[in-house]
Amino acid sequence: MSNIQINDISTRAQYTASGGQTVFSYTFPIKSQTDLAVYQRDPDAMPVDANDILILTLDYSVSGANTASGGTVTLIVPAAAGDIITILGARPIDRLSIYDQSVTLSKSDLNNDFNNNVMFEKQTETFLDEITPKYNRNELVGPDSRPDKLVLPMLKDGEVWAGRGSSGSSQDDIVAINVGSLIDLDAEFVLGTANLDFPNAQSLGGLGTGILFNLDDGTTGTLSITNIGPGLTLNSATKTLDTVGTGFNVTWYTVTTSTAMQTSSGYIANSGALVDLTLPPTAAVGDALMILGRGAGLWSLSQAAGQVVHFGNVSTTAGVGGSITATNRRDTMILVCSVSGLEWTVMSSQGSLTIQ
Repeated sequence: MSNIQINDISTRAQYTASGGQTVFSYTFPIKSQTDLAVYQRDPDAMPVDANDILILTLDYSVSGANTASGGTVTLIVPAAAGDIITILGARPIDRLSIYDQSVTLSKSDLNNDFNNNVMFEKQTETFLDEITPKYNRNELVGPDSRPDKLVLPMLKDGEVWAGRGSSGSSQDDIVAINVGSLIDLDAEFVLGTANLDFPNAQSLGGLGTGILFNLDDGTTGTLSITNIGPGLTLNSATKTLDTVGTGFNVTWYTVTTSTAMQTSSGYIANSGALVDLTLPPTAAVGDALMILGRGAGLWSLSQAAGQVVHFGNVSTTAGVGGSITATNRRDTMILVCSVSGLEWTVMSSQGSLTIQ
């Protein structure tokens, strides 16, 4: 093949087979039967190269190697009607011959290697021209305009990459489409900056201290978020978030001596001697207290006049005579005020506590 001319011809041929067809031509030169890759697939199947590629001698034979005009591929088993047959130039891109400085270089050697180089370049060019979508050289390319065909399309604001498919001028096209065509433009969004692409978009800056919400009746409003406590509930009448005093926002203290407790606080009793913890004299409904045992001296909860603690169906003695005492250093208890300043209820506990 060293003395033949290699023309400017694509190294790809594709056919839609007729029923029983076995012979398919290729018009580009190859040096060896192994310089082709042949694929066959059902037209309704997804193309998968690893599944569609045929095997030389087992699935097909090749004629026309070492001729400038190409040759034919003959299938061993005839194709079904509609089968897609693709023939590609697939000569391995390598260099196996090395010039020996002691041997005179012949014209035949030069022609052979030049032919190899052109074949490699034509295979690459075919891939870029016919397999990969590309832009036309005379199309305007800029920040506000883009060609219809790009290897990777230049995107404008709000665009994503997508395949044009059969609806466009070429099924190989990759185009940029506006994201608005993928979503409901009438839907409501909260955006950092309102975008005219979304008619109902809301600007976060215009919402002040609130957030946008919808009610079941179809109306919208702003949830005002002020003085958020440990819990929240939606007030559909006033369109506000109301706090719910679950009381679990607590500040923790480690104590080693008798202590008068404060509301919304947690106490870690850590002493070798008994730590006496006294209920706060005033508390609002929903205020919480937490007690966690750590030291070997244990802890005890004391009451003031008029106070009482309810533990399930058991209550402490009302007033200063009532108490709850740990029996294990790791005993814990969570209390919530149920009557302002006077009555507390144990929501949770761990260990065996003594109630008086």
